[in-house]
Amino acid sequence: MEQAAAAVARHPDWTSGNRCSHVAVGNSVTSQPEALRANPLGDHSDGCIPGPLLEISSWLGMAAVSGDATPDWSACSGIAPAVWAWSLMAGFLGLAASIGLYIVAHRLVRWPAAAAPDFSKSPAITIFATLLMSAIVAGFSEEAGFRGYMQGPLEHRYGPASAILITSVIFGLVHLSHGVFVPAILFDIVWGAFYGLLAWRSGSIVPALVLHSAADFLEFVLVWKLPRRTPAPLVWQSTPNALFWIDCALVVVASAASVWAFRRLGRLHDDSSRESLETV
Repeated sequence: MEQAAAAVARHPDWTSGNRCSHVAVGNSVTSQPEALRANPLGDHSDGCIPGPLLEISSWLGMAAVSGDATPDWSACSGIAPAVWAWSLMAGFLGLAASIGLYIVAHRLVRWPAAAAPDFSKSPAITIFATLLMSAIVAGFSEEAGFRGYMQGPLEHRYGPASAILITSVIFGLVHLSHGVFVPAILFDIVWGAFYGLLAWRSGSIVPALVLHSAADFLEFVLVWKLPRRTPAPLVWQSTPNALFWIDCALVVVASAASVWAFRRLGRLHDDSSRESLETV
């Protein structure tokens, strides 16, 4: 009994909040309008990936681990309020750092121009609802597929570091459907690792699901509302301005704060796991 309890403590319930994930993954294409299925938000937007491709990659991950492609439909477990709070704090700080780094990257390397979506023929309420649902479906299906179906079983067998590495690399490669551009692929891998880290330290995919959907929705709205501008000159071509250094400072400060919050989150989750085992 003690050995079983120790195993549970080492391997949290990755499929927490996941009972409906199979429906979302399987319907990730048909749940979105035809225009969003064609990814009108540009080559590097994080739209929902094709449902069949996500299903196949998740199935392969399960089969590679155990020889069985049936996911673990374990019961949903609650998340302690303190774990929720620190998950969101660590997540938002990490996203702030990644956004700052994304802006800095555009001053270091010339990125290909993404095709501007045409929203002129649709009313604002339709666009808003479509972008919101697209972000929710993308976040739900990708987190259920990659962090729930794939990373969970890999973590149980190979440990969190290997599981996050494997899953995030596959996550980045799947987003090749947005275009082959190495910096963009690296960012997708980093974001995949970030969501994987959040799922591991919180013991659930739900915080990553919320943050992933929120980040996608913010990106979609910015593409919708912000006017197209001429790209700023690369730092190699002109003297960096004050805004560039502010962005660099944001990356450093937000990254350090996110690391601190993740450490705090990890301690809280470990304490919560031990308390749960003691009550069994």
